[in-house]
Amino acid sequence: MGSEIFRRLPVLVAVGILAACIAAPAAGQPRKKIVIEEAEQVEGTVQKPQVTYITHRQDVKDEVSLKLSKSFIPKIVESVDKEPF
Repeated sequence: MGSEIFRRLPVLVAVGILAACIAAPAAGQPRKKIVIEEAEQVEGTVQKPQVTYITHRQDVKDEVSLKLSKSFIPKIVESVDKEPF
């Protein structure tokens, strides 16, 4: 785990320096003022971002790690016998 942190450290430092350079305003240059004189209507759809989430498999050594104190089969049979609505 420690070696993984050291492997990613240069990338994190580079991203941090780049973010600081972009975020810092240029010294000696005044900021430009933008004035919108007339309103414009923008039509279209908003795209939702795609997100991919990957998880690692767990290393499960005990196949029987869950022990039930009481059987729930009677409750299943009872719920099937009831009317749905």
